[in-house]
Amino acid sequence: MSSTVVLLEPEGLASGDITGEGIVDIDDLVRMADDWLQSGSLADIYPAPPDGDDIVNLQDFAVLAENWLAFYSGGQFGGGLALRPILSR
Repeated sequence: MSSTVVLLEPEGLASGDITGEGIVDIDDLVRMADDWLQSGSLADIYPAPPDGDDIVNLQDFAVLAENWLAFYSGGQFGGGLALRPILSR
């Protein structure tokens, strides 16, 4: 069995910032919880579109949790946890 490590390299916003406020916080978690196991949601962040799985599930939550309280400001990431490889398939 082979596996692939996925690197998270967001453009402009931290991965998991579903609401687009520039920080991964409770507002993003609430949005994800509201859309849990639903398709066609902005909370479906992993695998990234257009190749996503079209369902909000534990893979999406893992990305949000990994970047909890990370923010994007002035062209740099700060706070929270550093972005790094988190999921293998």
